[in-house]
Amino acid sequence: MVDRPDVVVTSIETPHAASVERIDLFTLRLITYAPRASVQRWIAEELAGLRCVPYFTPSLHAAFEALAEEYRRRVIIIDYDSLSKEDLVELRTLRKRVSSGTFIALGQVREHLRAPLRVTHVLARPLGSERLRELVDELDRQRDTADRRQLIG
Repeated sequence: MVDRPDVVVTSIETPHAASVERIDLFTLRLITYAPRASVQRWIAEELAGLRCVPYFTPSLHAAFEALAEEYRRRVIIIDYDSLSKEDLVELRTLRKRVSSGTFIALGQVREHLRAPLRVTHVLARPLGSERLRELVDELDRQRDTADRRQLIG
């Protein structure tokens, strides 16, 4: 777990009271499964200063459970390269149950698997190009535009 003053990182197993106070309906919550601390750190650093909260989960199952309960815009980030063969089978099953939402995969995803898994964005390694930051910023702007249209309409 990485906690920085400008980025609140939470976990399903160890919720932080301070983070709950800072999250509101307008904060983009990113459900994240990245088992390696180095990848979690990279994600937190990429998102520093943006209006979002990475929510790190201890397992794929926990990530999709959190995604299913998400009432705001659904966004999931998965470190695809870290998945075992068993995880990949589980991913297919879980994605069928929770099929909506933006799916950002970190690593190499074969082209023929992108459609069945409904992967919307792939960020290939090496990580660190600020592509995640730009993508999340764009998702947040799209959400703001949609929210304004609903208020006006």
